[in-house]
Amino acid sequence: MSTEYFQYEMPSRRFIGKYPLPLAILDPISGNANPPNTLSFGPVREGRDNEIILVNKSFTDWEFVADFRGEVYQKQDGQTVLWDDYGDLPSHLTHLQTTTRWDKWLEETGTWKTDIHSRQKDLCETYCQHLDSFACSIRARFISGGDNTSLEYERAAQAATTYKAAGYTGYIEPPIQTHMDVYNVDARTATDQIITMGTLSNQALDQIRAIRLPGKAAIQALPPETTEEQFKAEFDKYYTQLDAIQPTF
Repeated sequence: MSTEYFQYEMPSRRFIGKYPLPLAILDPISGNANPPNTLSFGPVREGRDNEIILVNKSFTDWEFVADFRGEVYQKQDGQTVLWDDYGDLPSHLTHLQTTTRWDKWLEETGTWKTDIHSRQKDLCETYCQHLDSFACSIRARFISGGDNTSLEYERAAQAATTYKAAGYTGYIEPPIQTHMDVYNVDARTATDQIITMGTLSNQALDQIRAIRLPGKAAIQALPPETTEEQFKAEFDKYYTQLDAIQPTF
């Protein structure tokens, strides 16, 4: 047979649990073996969330103390702080974690609340920039090399248009001659190919613009209540349309 004592850890004073003690080693006179780091009675209840049970500093009773050890959060910006003390948190910290990067702490309610206007502004800028960047990559499928190269294409198209208007006769300008040399074709063929490529490229640019601008307008029109997932879904509609534009030459 045995009797039960309730043990705590030192030096933390943390309650460990029941400590069964065989009756055979009890003091036959006092009936108490006085095991080290124990009390003869347990806590009046179980510990709750964010709470720890300690023996009090006089080692005569149990006390319930707030326990937020681990990661806690700054109310100012939601940044993580490692906390390693028992007791209530300082007023500038909370154990509640933010759910979005736009959350602001409300002291009156003791909770985080998402600043939907900041979220709307940030996501609108982000996804409009993504759409512009992706549109640039689609343009590069037709005119590689960026703005400087597009000037070359414009110069070649202008020369080809002028040469064709002259009935494919007269001076062959350098852009046409370069095309003839690279692709081993005559002046008329080179001229027609340059014009065709220019027309198709311009049509693609028009398509890109016809998707990009309405896409940005749609993103900018989304209300403050729109979530990040909904912003992305709206962006994806126009991303898919742009991605479908492929060269045919």
